[in-house]
Amino acid sequence: MTAKFAPITDTQLSRSQLDGLLTDQTVYLDTPGGEAVIHFGGKGTSHARLANGTHMQGRWTLTDTGYCIDWADGPQGSCTRILRNEAGLRMIDDATGDPRGQVSRIVPGNPEGF
Repeated sequence: MTAKFAPITDTQLSRSQLDGLLTDQTVYLDTPGGEAVIHFGGKGTSHARLANGTHMQGRWTLTDTGYCIDWADGPQGSCTRILRNEAGLRMIDDATGDPRGQVSRIVPGNPEGF
C-alpha cells in the first residue's frame, strides 16, 4: 500500500504578524549557498551577511506580504514574501517567485552586532 501525503499549503501571514516577526529581529536563513543573516532594525535599518560572506546595509520597509529592502550598494526595491507552511517559514523573491531560503531561526535584537 502506498502512503498518500497532503500537499504542502502555504499561508500568508498578516501584516501585524510580519511586523512582530521582523522588527528588531535577526533572521537566519538557509539558502542553497549556505546561511544568510538579516537584521531588521526597529528604525528601518537593515544589515545582512550573505552566505558568501558579503556584508550589506540598507533600509527596509514592511509590506502586506513581507518586506522590501533598498541596499546601499546593491539592489533597490528588493522585495521578499514570507510564507508559512508545515515545514516552517520560507522566503520568496516577490518579483520572480524564486525561493530565497528557509528560515532556520529568528533571534531578538542584533546578536551579530551589525
